[in-house]
Amino acid sequence: MRMLLSPDTDNIKKVYPGDDIDKTDVKVRFEGLEEFMGVLAPCDIYLGRVSDAHRQKKQVLFWQLTGDKMYTPDEDKANMTEMEVAIQINISGELLGAKSSGDDGYHLNNSVRPKGDVTIIFPVLVNHKAIERKCPLLVFKAKAADSDGTETSKKRTAVPISHLKNWDKQIGQIQKKAKGCA
Repeated sequence: MRMLLSPDTDNIKKVYPGDDIDKTDVKVRFEGLEEFMGVLAPCDIYLGRVSDAHRQKKQVLFWQLTGDKMYTPDEDKANMTEMEVAIQINISGELLGAKSSGDDGYHLNNSVRPKGDVTIIFPVLVNHKAIERKCPLLVFKAKAADSDGTETSKKRTAVPISHLKNWDKQIGQIQKKAKGCA
């Protein structure tokens, strides 16, 4: 069976340039948002951890796996993989109200009905092998080598999922391609 852990939250944060960022928050990326809005997005969107007062009722497993305890340097012990899911939605908008039609609304017509596709990209954790009962969920992370001044980062691949019913098959195909088996 496949398990997908997403960062569900009700703590959505707008972070403007210059604002502090909580390192435990998860950044949500967008593709096509600027084209839809007609201008650059004024802020970034982050999913934050649920506050302590509500954590017992609302905390999801994705958030409980954050921090150093979720990583292992042993590839054989790792059973989860970090991935990104890209969900494309078609958005159209319309200005409603008394001023949306007639002479006053006519001058707003170009921005009154924006349309376009926007892709929302967020990280998930997916198991890449069977998980036994009471087995810890772990993600492989190689031990940091002595720094030689050049630091490379491994960017996760955005995974487009076309039909939610078939996501497990699509994830399996993507993992085979990533391992060079395709």
